[in-house]
Amino acid sequence: MRFAVLLIGLLGIVLTAAGGTMFAYVQPVLDMLKADLNLDVPEWLFSFAGVESRNVGLFLWIAAGYGFLGVLMAFLRRGKQGGTLMLIPVLGAGLMNPMSFVFTGLLFLTALASFFIGPLPLNAPQEKTEDDD
Repeated sequence: MRFAVLLIGLLGIVLTAAGGTMFAYVQPVLDMLKADLNLDVPEWLFSFAGVESRNVGLFLWIAAGYGFLGVLMAFLRRGKQGGTLMLIPVLGAGLMNPMSFVFTGLLFLTALASFFIGPLPLNAPQEKTEDDD
């Protein structure tokens, strides 16, 4: 389970960082498309509730960094702490722009899976028998 969380989490981190790059640089690209090709792209697609897409991109980059730390913590058997560290930035980016869930969905699933990873159980004390003298 730990290795699955590690591999899927690393893929989710790369996808989240790519989404952050897309959101950070989408506005200059849209301006070039409007100027050169007279192509209209709906504004509601990338700006939601008055939040600029650059801010969402920056938040997605931060979520990718926290996701990396969370995946490492989950791999080192600290699943609940690592899952929380992955889950909170994903939900924050989703509140800023719901389109970001396309890029953070894999990290979200990794965070939920890491809640099932726990530390190794402690060994129960063994009773001494009289033959051990």
